[in-house]
Amino acid sequence: MMPVRLRLATADDRGALERLAARGGMLVPAGPVLVADVDERMVAALAVPDGPVLADPRVQTGELIALLKLRAAQLTGAPRRRGRGRRRRQGLTPAPPPTVPRLPPLLR
Repeated sequence: MMPVRLRLATADDRGALERLAARGGMLVPAGPVLVADVDERMVAALAVPDGPVLADPRVQTGELIALLKLRAAQLTGAPRRRGRGRRRRQGLTPAPPPTVPRLPPLLR
């Protein structure tokens, strides 16, 4: 497994961002950009908070892009979809389990 690092791009990343954008036929977005490095090489980038995605077409980046979007939401304070615990926190009781009909006893 190769190490993955998510970080905000710096001015030193301009060249790498331009190469990444050129591979996908896009332009480098203005403003803050969150990047994903795999094995010390930039392979995907996302303009924060929800701008265009740049990705190296030669690398499988679907999961990295999902991570970038999640991290961007964390950085910007965007609301996340909540899981199962929400009902209990709101004071609602969960629905009762479905009832299973009793089968008649077997004849001997």
